[in-house]
Amino acid sequence: MSDLNIPEQFNEAKKEVTPNINVKILTQGQGLPTNISEGRAIIIDQFGLSKLALNTYLRGVDFAKSKLEKSNKTDYNGKVPVAQRQDFPLSTSALGTPLWDYLIIRGGTYTDRLRGQITYPDIRIETVLINITQSHNLVLTDIQGRDDEVIEYTGKKSFRINFKGGIFGNNNNRPKNEIADFVNMINSNKPIKIRFCGFLAEWDISEFYILDKSIPQTMGGYNYQLFDFNAINSVPVILASKQTL
Repeated sequence: MSDLNIPEQFNEAKKEVTPNINVKILTQGQGLPTNISEGRAIIIDQFGLSKLALNTYLRGVDFAKSKLEKSNKTDYNGKVPVAQRQDFPLSTSALGTPLWDYLIIRGGTYTDRLRGQITYPDIRIETVLINITQSHNLVLTDIQGRDDEVIEYTGKKSFRINFKGGIFGNNNNRPKNEIADFVNMINSNKPIKIRFCGFLAEWDISEFYILDKSIPQTMGGYNYQLFDFNAINSVPVILASKQTL
């Protein structure tokens, strides 16, 4: 077929133009034609374009590439913190499960009016849940003809701490020695000091007094003893004294 049978606009598309370096850069390694005329022919054949404005097309490609590269850069580049090493368990339980926190009561001594001097060693309790509550002291005053109360903040009450857990033995053996030490500790009339507890340390609680306790017997249970007791945070109070001459 001669060129006379080809429409004029196709003949214009077949004319050679000055090679553009962007064509070769965009087509390298992608199996695309590197010759401008070949690229034109493919576009004309595949899309039926009557006339190809090559320079406009290349400018559009460059613009799209610049937008794509810009979209990969966000405000978070270089600002996202590097992930730190995760925490590891402090120990493992008797069942081999990880322990992330536990309670250790420091040993102490006190005097009981019936049994005399009582001493108990450090007590480690792994199976325990601790809940703390605290009330704020507020004075609320109503005023006639005015909405809302007048609020006066006067301070906070001491932390109330609830301990709920159990002391467990192996197989069908009741942990009698551990229970005896626990009984001596929970009957103390002196502040009980905490040797270690990650949760209570976060609230600066280091010692407490027992308020009340519940030691239930469980039907069918023998090799463990459950407990539930409430305590109040003990905060040292320094009394100022005035010397009289």
